[in-house]
Amino acid sequence: MGLTKEALQRRIAKGAKISITNLTSEGKQDIKELLGQYVALLQEQGQEEEANQLAELLKQPEQHFVQAVPVKEQADPSVSTE
Repeated sequence: MGLTKEALQRRIAKGAKISITNLTSEGKQDIKELLGQYVALLQEQGQEEEANQLAELLKQPEQHFVQAVPVKEQADPSVSTE
């Protein structure tokens, strides 16, 4: 689909003030937990083909997913908020 890290950076990250990064170990765990639950639900509903497709992605999530991390902006100390 052309959703490379660079394409996401161009299309989403600028306006949303996020950075696109590789998955951290915590990010990998989050993906495995979230999609793992979804895979289980698909299997329960008899959607084996869909469950198997997602399960394949979970084998190496770092090759299929990236993280979108909010960019923290430093407030200008010269501007008073009083």
